[in-house]
Amino acid sequence: MSFFVKACVVGLKNILWRNKDLGAKDLAVIVPCRPQKEMLRELLPAGVEVDAVEAFQGQERPVIVLS
Repeated sequence: MSFFVKACVVGLKNILWRNKDLGAKDLAVIVPCRPQKEMLRELLPAGVEVDAVEAFQGQERPVIVLS
């Protein structure tokens, strides 16, 4: 598992734990490739959207992580 993936998972879980006003649906991760997308979807809480930039066109989230 890459350093980015580990840091992303730990960071997003900390954001959710510290900010009770945010839910998993408020977070998004934009990734460049399918393998990273699949790995993050397995590791992150249900509801965190992980996808390519095209999937987020016209959408907003309070927290977005760019890979």
